[in-house]
Amino acid sequence: MSSSMKQISQVIKEALSRLKPTIINNDNEHTKARDKKSHANLDEIGKERNIKDEEKSDVEIIYTPTSHWPFQTLPARDPDHDEHQKRRSMPIRILVLDSSFNPPTKAHLALASIALRSLITQSEDRSGDSSGVEDGGREDNRSHDAHLLLLSVTNADKRLKAGDATYEQRLEMMYLTAKEMEERAAIERSKRNDGESEGSGAGTVMSSSSLGNVAVAAIDEPTFVGKSQKLRETILKRLQSLADDEPGAISPTTDFRLELYFVLGFDTVTRLFDPKFYNGSEDQMRRALDRFFNLAQEGGDNSYVICARRTLSKEGGEPPLREEKEGKEQAEEFLSSAMVSPYVRQGKILLFDFENPLLKQVSSTKARNSVRWSYSEPVEEQREAMIETNLTRRIATYIAQAGLYIPDRM
Repeated sequence: MSSSMKQISQVIKEALSRLKPTIINNDNEHTKARDKKSHANLDEIGKERNIKDEEKSDVEIIYTPTSHWPFQTLPARDPDHDEHQKRRSMPIRILVLDSSFNPPTKAHLALASIALRSLITQSEDRSGDSSGVEDGGREDNRSHDAHLLLLSVTNADKRLKAGDATYEQRLEMMYLTAKEMEERAAIERSKRNDGESEGSGAGTVMSSSSLGNVAVAAIDEPTFVGKSQKLRETILKRLQSLADDEPGAISPTTDFRLELYFVLGFDTVTRLFDPKFYNGSEDQMRRALDRFFNLAQEGGDNSYVICARRTLSKEGGEPPLREEKEGKEQAEEFLSSAMVSPYVRQGKILLFDFENPLLKQVSSTKARNSVRWSYSEPVEEQREAMIETNLTRRIATYIAQAGLYIPDRM
């Protein structure tokens, strides 16, 4: 293990020990047992390190590329700005990929690399929305865009299984994914400086200006509405701390306009609008969604959802499968429903297309299966090909060295 991995492993252990377990009101006995096991694991780590309750937190930021994340570089302070007359508004947009990362796949890398700036502009152009315009002109300084890989140690609809990677191992793989994004961003910048066209190696349009500005964090909160609130509180505290520490760069009167963009799979988006996850109450769901989507000045979190469109495959000129056609029709019906369509029209739910259709077929389940099946593949080249369809070489190497997903452990 490299010195950097040893260091991040120590940071991860300490961070997990500080996570504050969330108490969940859930009548499902299996879910209760799962949550109890999850919290017992965190409590055990905390006791080992003598972490007191008052020292625990809702969100732990494990890794940042710089000490001033989510800023890529500290913004230059306007010397002509009158602090007493007007608070300076500063938009900060963070793309959040929340997943189980068991393990991180090439699809995760593509989703985390979405060009947020381009996606917002496309949505504004389609809807005619002017939320990206201030003082009579479109904002052209989006340098504060950032990315966040988020691990939820309590998930509303997924249970830990035997053979799963531990929280520590998943966060280590997320760190490796963040480093991969940083390296790709450096390559894209080099290409641009050399006059080459900017590519989209991961299958979605990358934002090279912010792609390398990616952090890794852990949270113990099962719902996206709850995650939005806790992340917002944590990041705003961090921003205020940066303002206090860097008064020469950030005005203490800065009004940080934080926008969180959650990248979700389509099935997860449907659960966001399912009363079952709000104690079966549609009224409670509506209130929670209003809090999630509404602007901060309206008492909301000003969060967004990014989701891949369900499209029909065009491989080899073959007609689409019946299940595929039905899935697309159901998706269109869902997005046009009375509950969901207003958020789509307002640009609060943003849709994108995978440029590489093969990435739609990549999943953590398939990645785990490919690793398991590879153990019985005698030809090394074929074994590597099976794995690298789903995983980057860096993650595949980590899995092999850690001995993850071995058949008799699944």
